[in-house]
Amino acid sequence: SPCYQLIGQYAEKYGADVGIDALAADDTYARLTVEKVLYVAGIGQDKQAELVTAEEYLNSEADPICQMAPQIVRDMNSQRKGDLIRLCTVFGGLERVESAQMIWADKFGIDMRATCEGGVLKNVRLSFIREIHDEREARSALTVLGQYAWELEKQYNPIVLYPEIEEDDEE
Repeated sequence: SPCYQLIGQYAEKYGADVGIDALAADDTYARLTVEKVLYVAGIGQDKQAELVTAEEYLNSEADPICQMAPQIVRDMNSQRKGDLIRLCTVFGGLERVESAQMIWADKFGIDMRATCEGGVLKNVRLSFIREIHDEREARSALTVLGQYAWELEKQYNPIVLYPEIEEDDEE
């Protein structure tokens, strides 16, 4: 039956779900024809809605890191808590940050939520210096952001390792 074919295709692509999320033969399926989409971007008070035409929607492409973003977010939140606080303080302009959590990552940057003194929640959006195309670039960009924030916070002036390169650039 077509239903079993859909279940098989879905399970092959996304993995078999369990419990209430498991696909079943008696599920109801529908094919939608998109006429327009109301796209809402941002988090918290920064939300913005935009009407997207069917043509724009059908011609759009998924963000290249959307599949690995949940793992990147989990890794950052579990392994680099100090960096997240530092990013919110140094680049987000927040003061007295008690904790910070990465909410999402996309090809243009990251969304974070910081808890400041008194339990005040603040949302922060930080942009990457260039568009990201894969997981390696995303993790590298986050490492660079963390390192640069640390250097600014500590007022660290790194030693120039290859001064001849800098001299060549000036010519």
